Amino acid sequence: FVNTGSFYSNMELNTASNVLVACMAILAAFPKQGYCKVLTAKHSGSNITRRIVPLAFFLSAALVWFRVQAVNLDLLEAEEAVVLSVTAFTVMILIIFFFYGRWMNQVDVQKDKEAQHAIETESKLRAVINNSFTLIWTVDRNYCYTMYNDFFDQLFQTARKEKPHIGKSIFSTNVSNEVREEWKSYYDRAFAGETFSAEINEKVPGGYFILQLFLNPIYNTQGIITEISIMAIDITRNRTQQKVLEENEAKFSAIIENTDAVIWSVDNECRYVNFNQSFANWAQKWDYQIKEGELAISLADKQLSLEWEELYNRVLSGESIDFEYIRPHKQGDMYMHFLLKPIYLKEQIIGATGIGIDITEKKLNAVQIEESQARLQ
Repeated sequence: FVNTGSFYSNMELNTASNVLVACMAILAAFPKQGYCKVLTAKHSGSNITRRIVPLAFFLSAALVWFRVQAVNLDLLEAEEAVVLSVTAFTVMILIIFFFYGRWMNQVDVQKDKEAQHAIETESKLRAVINNSFTLIWTVDRNYCYTMYNDFFDQLFQTARKEKPHIGKSIFSTNVSNEVREEWKSYYDRAFAGETFSAEINEKVPGGYFILQLFLNPIYNTQGIITEISIMAIDITRNRTQQKVLEENEAKFSAIIENTDAVIWSVDNECRYVNFNQSFANWAQKWDYQIKEGELAISLADKQLSLEWEELYNRVLSGESIDFEYIRPHKQGDMYMHFLLKPIYLKEQIIGATGIGIDITEKKLNAVQIEESQARLQ
């Protein structure tokens, strides 16, 4: 092989090998520059290069070997061997480029389909986002808008009296420094990698509205937070209704606590849901310490438990019961007038409520009146 090589060049084989290794070492020393950068990249051109280079080396070596053998065997003249090698090499290179060109065309077609699918998906997603009554927007590291939906655009103009713009700072000039710092604190928490929710009061001309915020960081392929997404729901109506319910509940609690009547309610499992102090005091007379969530029919007196279990079952079946109850006591019989009714929620019975009035004095007065009438007679 050395003798054959010397026919074409006066350079020794080991010298040529060392030069080749030195060139490859120089290229490998700079993997992110020049030829090595092209060879190691993830693009289509780099893929073609990585596939063609080994073939080029192999074909070149094979053609040179065939050429040398043909000349040594006197099958071809030196000039004819050169022409044949160049022609064969050209044809092989054209064939390689044809197949890889066709492969690249297929890759491009596939990428076009994927790009079209991505565009359609983004269009559908944009339509869903814009048709939502939820405020949605994204912010980059420079605190500038990168995306927002139509509902955010409308509400922002109502609240801030200005129109938001992509690439424009999120900090409106129409708000106080206090409001600006409050919003910035939320954004900074999300940029720090925290996913959280918060409530914020946003003032508008003539009032305010309450927003429930949901903030999430957006990571790029390197795992770095580049943006944050914010979704906000207007919960003003819910909070207003909740406040009204709390006020009504407080009023109702005050009413039932300021009466001598015993009032209580149980759920479908006959467990106490709530009761007033009069009921607790009345139960204490019979040595019963009641608690919320405790089974209402779990009494020491088994016969009494069975009686009240039957009453609760009738009420939970939809019946209203009005009755008088006599309870023997060491200080004398106690008379109670009870009214039990089912509790409905959307036509479904979810429990039972009861109210009881102590009519012992009334009964004793009636007995005294009867006795007086008898004596008079």
